[in-house]
Amino acid sequence: MKLNGKSVGLLLAGLVLLPGCMRVPSYKPKSLQSIGGFTYRSIEKGVVLQAKCLTEEEIYSLFDDRAKELTESVEIIHCSIHNLSKQDYIFSPKNKNFAPLSINEVTRLIKTSSVGRIATGIVGGMGISLSANVLFLGGVCLLVGPMGCVIVPGQLIFGLPIAFTIASLPFFGKAGKSIVMNHRIKKDLKEKMFHKKVVIKSGDTREGLIFVKKSYYQPDFAMTLLEKNNQNNKLIFDIDLAS
Repeated sequence: MKLNGKSVGLLLAGLVLLPGCMRVPSYKPKSLQSIGGFTYRSIEKGVVLQAKCLTEEEIYSLFDDRAKELTESVEIIHCSIHNLSKQDYIFSPKNKNFAPLSINEVTRLIKTSSVGRIATGIVGGMGISLSANVLFLGGVCLLVGPMGCVIVPGQLIFGLPIAFTIASLPFFGKAGKSIVMNHRIKKDLKEKMFHKKVVIKSGDTREGLIFVKKSYYQPDFAMTLLEKNNQNNKLIFDIDLAS
């Protein structure tokens, strides 16, 4: 039995669907519009700033099963700035009261471990391949082991550690899904977070999240906006999110 490229592709696709192919949690971005109303609102020279500290329920609403680590280690501030003035302003999430976490730091808290899954695939594949039995029946290879019974063309056994390959594929498949999920997480955080200085032009509205370590967070703090064309002119908002 001679295999062409298409046959091999179909075979590998089938192997990924083996019972050992464990589910990787999905990640679906949620809109900030799903969060409840702000608890703080103030207007300075035509600039409206609103803010709130997200509740545990709201964090789970945004990040689903990835929220646990966030609720244990950080506070998340939702901030909205509507510039109704005739000036452009610069906003930076950095604050003299606390240092916001970067995108990479937040990503590390909620991402899945792709490297760990690849390592598991290698180790698991070796273990399962050692415990599997390979039988030849005519022109096919019958692999019997902990993952069940798989029939593949006998020619595949030559030059390939077939039991190792079959056992490892589900883990590598999961690692691949994990990499995709982590990319989606980082992209979503870039869109949701205030992670760098932004220019809020006249008439524009910007909103985003600021992540702060619980050990550094305090509910009363100040946020400063600088007039773009004259940074000596500042708007200072004294925020209190204790209520």
